[in-house]
Amino acid sequence: MLPAFLLAAMVSSCNKDDDESEKKEEQKEYYGKWESAAYPSLSLSGLPIYEKMAFNFTNTTFQDEIYQGATADGLTLASGIKGTIDNPAAGQMEVEINEISLQGGPYVSKASDATAFATTFNATLGNILYETFDANYIVRNDSMYMILPVKLPVARTDTIRLVKVD
Repeated sequence: MLPAFLLAAMVSSCNKDDDESEKKEEQKEYYGKWESAAYPSLSLSGLPIYEKMAFNFTNTTFQDEIYQGATADGLTLASGIKGTIDNPAAGQMEVEINEISLQGGPYVSKASDATAFATTFNATLGNILYETFDANYIVRNDSMYMILPVKLPVARTDTIRLVKVD
């Protein structure tokens, strides 16, 4: 009777370890470099374009380079944003965009020139993105699904699939 009880306890314990491993696998850290495939999108003018995102995350910061073009093979750097991540938790982060760059130019910082930052951001990415927002994410294997609030064409959330590149 005792050996059967020990065997049942060991099997139960192994199953719990497997469940915990699967949960940890789903909650992998978001740190590192991630990028999307080129996907159809709309430009601010309403014309169809292709877009690709390339993120670099640390525990408290991020950088996103946004590539755009008329075709998936003709993408060029359109803009970049840098910002901070506050209160990161598994699957959630509070984001603030602090710097913006257009077409590979120098970054304009909110901290050093709030007026220039606001003018540049509001005339470009501010039409699509919020300056501060809560983002959610799910990591599975080598993919991260970022769920971001966007403004256009109507306020909603969009999910972008990113693939780990480092």
